[in-house]
Parts: sequence; structure tokens; C-alpha cells
Amino acid sequence: MIKIFLFFILLSLFIANFVDAASFIRGDVNQDSGVDISDASFILNWLFLGGQQPRCMDAADVNDDGDVDISDSKYLFGFLFTGENGPPPYPYPQKGLDITFDKLGCRGEPDAIILNSCQTIDKPGNYVLANNVTSEGTCFIIMANEVTLDCRNNYISINYSGIHAIGTNSTIIKNCFIEGEYIPAENPGPPIYADRFGIHFDSVNRGVIAKNTIKAHSYNGHGIHLANSASIEIVNNNVTTAFYDDGSSIYSGIYLLNTSNSRILNNTIAAIGIELGYDNAHSIELDNSPINRIDSNVVRSSGGIRITMSDNVTISNNNVSNNISNSFSHPSICCEHSISLANSHYSQIINNSVITFGKSESSDGINLLHSSFAEIKNNVIETHDGGYGISLFTDDFDFGTLQNLNVITYDWNSGVAHALFIDGGNFIIRDSTFNASYQTIDVSLNGMINLTNVSFAEAIGTFNRHWYLDVLVKNTSTNLQGVAIRVYDKNNRLLTSQPTDIYGRIPRQTILSYSQTSEGGTSFTPHRIVVTKLGYKSQSRLVTLDQNRFETFTLQKI
Repeated sequence: MIKIFLFFILLSLFIANFVDAASFIRGDVNQDSGVDISDASFILNWLFLGGQQPRCMDAADVNDDGDVDISDSKYLFGFLFTGENGPPPYPYPQKGLDITFDKLGCRGEPDAIILNSCQTIDKPGNYVLANNVTSEGTCFIIMANEVTLDCRNNYISINYSGIHAIGTNSTIIKNCFIEGEYIPAENPGPPIYADRFGIHFDSVNRGVIAKNTIKAHSYNGHGIHLANSASIEIVNNNVTTAFYDDGSSIYSGIYLLNTSNSRILNNTIAAIGIELGYDNAHSIELDNSPINRIDSNVVRSSGGIRITMSDNVTISNNNVSNNISNSFSHPSICCEHSISLANSHYSQIINNSVITFGKSESSDGINLLHSSFAEIKNNVIETHDGGYGISLFTDDFDFGTLQNLNVITYDWNSGVAHALFIDGGNFIIRDSTFNASYQTIDVSLNGMINLTNVSFAEAIGTFNRHWYLDVLVKNTSTNLQGVAIRVYDKNNRLLTSQPTDIYGRIPRQTILSYSQTSEGGTSFTPHRIVVTKLGYKSQSRLVTLDQNRFETFTLQKI
């Protein structure tokens, strides 16, 4: 009897350790909606001076190691004052839900509810899956607000969908291992079985999908599917999808439909299509889903990242490749663009590493179709076997900026791959390098680009080429302020007139050196720089702007 009594005591303590993860800001220990020195002091007062215990221990666990101790206060000091530490882990700086399994929580939160089988969850609470489960249909259907489901790395084996949340608020799914049975297209089963999802959020507001492993094998389905939802964090998941393609299927590792204000962060996604026509597996796909972030993911699929009719999307710090070594992808049709935007405006594609392999012109590193005001910068792009590095098919009135790009294309088959191809629109391109085994840059007659400090072997089409000009003026002992600098092109047209500042310099100038249209090319260099200051002998110098130039003038007093 004593052993049984002790067993239940220990079990109750074990269960009580699983507490719900309410919204909080990590580091906001005193819960005043900010993170500052008072929060570090709050931890020290509680630990050593008998002060009040933090109401939300998750917020006090600044370094997210599962404990609250002096290291959390030191972490906060290092972040705030010395630069020794970066920002606190998620959730910071906005409120969010804890995605880490630990014994901490916030005061007053309920004990965990232990689950042993698939079921419908219709009451709020913190649910913990205690063992592996199997389901012929959807395993868990969540229909209540404020639900956390922690699978603790137990398996959910499914023939349909793993977890489906419908019309809920504040839903967290974490630490689940979901694996679906492979169902081929020629035998998909009853119609309801045609669409399968590992995790499916429908009309969910505020939620987290974190640290899950999903292996989905089916016809016309997705690893993670969000529809009509908002403010969802998809973080640190590992998703693999291998779907049978009949030429009309749609499937992705992570798919967002009519979903906004969400983030796809630090996931590893591989989406593979089994050959039977057009291979259209995408790791991440957004459809009519504006104002979302895709950040720091590892993407391996024949279709990469595809954005359709979704404005204000940021794609940053991702490692993207469509070169998948598997027996599924058909060598004659693989692959699609690594990053593609269609009818999606005001987007940013920043700091991505892209490697693309393909057997056709539809296998580009970055492809924009009718997507204006895009900002593409700090990307490294490498394409092989026929795809363009960057292709921009836009309307004549579209605008965009390309900056700090390193693009190289290797073309062993088609002989038409350009590092940059532009059909329509107006683009500003700065500080970039383009290399190609074929023509480096191709701009159609419907487009115009302005190039500044851009390196390329050759270009056809219409463009303007600019270089940077910097000027320093001094006398024999010091830099000179108030010197008049005038720059003229070879036709004696005044381009700029600037006085030097206290450092003897003028703002960096962007100078047109060459223009090409359908009627031919026009050179505007050499340029003439005239330097004058009262009491000093004037100087004039011819400079050929075929690269960036830094010109120094030393003036003599009269």
C-alpha cells in the first residue's frame, strides 16, 4: 500500500510539472511589457534577497535552459549592456507562446491532461501525449481555445491527417512525430482520403507549430497546412513530403492559404514529387497569404519556395536548393524555380543562398512574374543546366531594386541561360556581380535597367551603366572644406555641383557612363572634374569612368 501511495504522489508531481505555455515576453520578468535592468534585478532579488517569485517563470528563464538561476540574470546583463549575448530566445521581443518543453510555466496555469489515444479535444488545457498512437482518420481534432498539445516525441501514425485545429485561438502543437502511410495517386482511397495533412490549422488565430517531425506520403496533401489563419509561428520543424504526382496534384512541405502575419522560421523541409508528369512539389508555398516571413529555413525540393498573390512577404536567410538525390524526380522535367513570386508585390528576398538545377528555362534561381516593387539583395545564386540566375517577367510600369548580388550560371545543355533576364519593368541594380556561360544580361526592349557598380561580361538589350565617383580635396597639410566640385560628361553637360565638407569630400556620386538602346550604344565618358576654391589655383581633370573611381586633388594657394 505504501508503494502504491508513493507511486501516485510521484505521478501527481510529474503531471504537475507540465504546465501550459501562456503568452509572454522572454526576459520581461516583472511583466511590465519591457525588458530592461529591472528584470535582471527582479531575478537576483528573488534568488538571494527573499524577493517575490516571478509570476511567469518562463519569462524569467531568459536563456531558455529550463531553469531560473543566476545565469538568466547574467544573460540579460550581457544582452543589455556588454553585447556578450544576443537577444533572448523566442518569444522576444513580442509576446509569444513557449515552444520549449520544460517544467516551467506561468502561475495559475492548469496541470497537464494526459492523452493515451486519438480523440477530439474540446476543452482548453495543456495536453500531453503519453504514448504512440495510430489512426485511420484524423488523430486529434482540436475545437477549443487555449490548447497546448505536447506529444513529447511520441509517434502519431496516420492514414489521413495527424492534427486538425478548427476555429481556435492560441493553439500550440509541439514535439510530435507524425508519419503518414504512402498512398499512390492511382489508388487514393475514398474521396475524403485524397487530401492528407500532417498538421492542419483552419481558421486559427495565434498559434505555434514547433519542434515537430512530419513525414507525409500521400496524394495531394501537405506536411503543414494553414488555411484562413493568422499570427502562427511555424518554428524548428523537420518536414519531409513524398507525394505521387499525376500532373494535377498540389503538395508542399508547408502550405499557407489565406493566412497572414505568420512566420516560417528555422525549419528543414524536403518536398519530393514522384515522376508521373510535371513535378510540382514545393517546400514552402504561400497562396493569397500577405504579410508573412520565411526566415532561416533549409529548403530541399524540386519546387523550392513559391509565392502567389501574396504581398509584403519577406524571404530571408534561407538555404534553398532543388537538387534532390532521390529515385523520384524525373530527370527530364525536374525542376522548378528555387524562389518564385507571381502577382506578389512589395516583397523582400534578402540574404538567401540559392542553388538551382534544371533541364528547362523554368528552373531559375529567383523568378518574378508580374511582381512589382520587389527588393532583392545580398543573395548568392548559382544555377546549372539551363536555368537563369534571376528572371524578371514584369509589366512595363513595374519597379524593383537589386543590390549586392553574386550570380553565376553554368549552362551545359540549352545554351541560353543568362545570369539576369529582364522582360519589362524598370529596375535599379547596384553593387553586384553577374557571370554566365552564355550572355550575362539580357534586357528586352520593354524593360530598362540602371546599373551601378555592376560587373558583367556582356549585356544585350536596353540599359544604363553607372559607376561611383568619390572626390577628396586637400592642400599640402589638411583637407579642404568649401571647395566647389563640378562634374561634366564628354558632351560638356553639367551632371553635379557639390561643395566639399569638413573632411574635404563630397557625397558619393552615381555617374552615367554608358547607355544602350535598340538603336545602339552611347558613351558619356571621359568625364571632366573641375575643382575651384577662392584663393587657390583651380584644377581640371579628365577621368574615364569604366569602373568606380576615387579622385584626389591637391590645391596650391595663389
